[in-house]
Amino acid sequence: MSKYEELRDKGFLALRTYMDSLDAKHGEKIAYWLNDYARFLNKETNFDPKDLIHYKRGSIVKVHLGYRVGSEEGGLHYGVVIDTQNDLSSPTATIIPFTSVKPEKRIEKLHRSQVYIGNEIFELLQAKINKEIDESNRTQNLLKKMLDEPIDPDNASPELQRAYISALAEQIKKLDNKIKLMGRMLREIQKMKMGSIALVGQITTISKIRIYDPIYPSDTLSNIRLSAKTMDKLDRKIVELFTKPNTTTQKV
Repeated sequence: MSKYEELRDKGFLALRTYMDSLDAKHGEKIAYWLNDYARFLNKETNFDPKDLIHYKRGSIVKVHLGYRVGSEEGGLHYGVVIDTQNDLSSPTATIIPFTSVKPEKRIEKLHRSQVYIGNEIFELLQAKINKEIDESNRTQNLLKKMLDEPIDPDNASPELQRAYISALAEQIKKLDNKIKLMGRMLREIQKMKMGSIALVGQITTISKIRIYDPIYPSDTLSNIRLSAKTMDKLDRKIVELFTKPNTTTQKV
């Protein structure tokens, strides 16, 4: 047996022993993460960040932080990109993860490393939903007009008939895509109703492979960005936690 095989089997055994000691719920979490982690590793070979959208400062993303240790945040989380400039070709992004406000959470008693940002993400998604509803209504009205005034097959050329059917199919597909997008946004927005908390103390740099949404311009969180005012609030907390000189430290 090679050294690699010995280490591999030893590692698998240690992991299996630990997972078998857990209850089903926690064991399933690790199992799901191992599958996701393997998928991430398999994507590395052909991953090109230029295939993704351009993530800007303030962009809201949904990322998989993995199965973490202790009090580290893990699993699927919303986060905000804080890079002052993140190139399209960059394989990584630095984010602050969020957590949603639970009914029992006392906003006025947050840990000093946390910042309550209110319902801003909820409101941004709500505005996007309203825009999609308006566009869907326009598409529906166009479809209704096309169906109310169909071309006469007896007097229309085959080319015109094909063009009409193609245009009708395109509008139906467009409406179907918008309905699906609104459904996804409605599911997301339900998680934001009570507001969000930025976990500034857990600022982290991630591979863009970990980003679930948005990846394409049509995704739910595409173009959802926090305001400059909120980003400034997060900046002040970063300075307070990590870069502000400690005035109580003695000079050497």
